[in-house]
Amino acid sequence: MAAALALLQVARDDLEGLEGALLLAASTASTRTGRPLLTFRQIAAALGVESEQAAQGRYRRRVGTPNACSSGIDGTL
Repeated sequence: MAAALALLQVARDDLEGLEGALLLAASTASTRTGRPLLTFRQIAAALGVESEQAAQGRYRRRVGTPNACSSGIDGTL
């Protein structure tokens, strides 16, 4: 039982890492268009969170501070 519970924590850590990688990929500017693959509004909908700000908070917790393009400072999101 203890080993199974420990495996759950490993799985959670792995999923958090995967979520971070997917969030980074989704918000990174495409080399073809120069725009992110998804806006934070689209990311929020995909994650099932209420707002763009909630999606950005999740991004910051998983990846770090978004750059100017990803944060919408330049108006792309």
